[in-house]
Amino acid sequence: MNIGFSSTAARRSTLALTIAAAALAAACTQNAAPTASTPESAPTPVTEPASSEPVQQVAAASQFGPALPQDLQGPVQSGGECGIEATAEVPQGAELSLSRSVPQLIEGWALDRADKTAPTSVYLKLESGGDASYFVPVAMGTRAGLGIRLGEASLDSAAFSVNAALAEVPAGQYNVQVAQRIGDKILLCATGRSAKVAE
Repeated sequence: MNIGFSSTAARRSTLALTIAAAALAAACTQNAAPTASTPESAPTPVTEPASSEPVQQVAAASQFGPALPQDLQGPVQSGGECGIEATAEVPQGAELSLSRSVPQLIEGWALDRADKTAPTSVYLKLESGGDASYFVPVAMGTRAGLGIRLGEASLDSAAFSVNAALAEVPAGQYNVQVAQRIGDKILLCATGRSAKVAE
């Protein structure tokens, strides 16, 4: 009887150990299960710095107007030399095509060989053949090679340019002239060019 009891107790003990081992193995399996990986966040894009190069500025337009400039008031005499530069679009001798709605870059030259003094002021003048005339001041500067064309190297500084707006100039045909003041003299020079102003 004691032996049978011992065998039964042993079997029960073995069964209990087996169940406990199975439970422990299941717990270990759950703990060993891989956890879902957290996706890595996308890298923050690098923003390129804004360009530090300056934006090229276009020269502000100067407006042709009907008023006679103060420094051109007084006796006027024909004289001096002047011209409008030829371009690929407007060859020498051709009519200038100007628009009332779009400013136009006009380049030329003005000088007085009899007076070596630089002009105080220079204006481009559109003259309609009647009483109506329109003036715009031009900026004097240097243009390489101009003096050679004019027969004297120092005359590179006789160049002028203007970004001319013509909103106040009626459409029509005009003669292109250059007025310059040199000291007490006011000289008016015909460029030999005509201009057609259109809408």
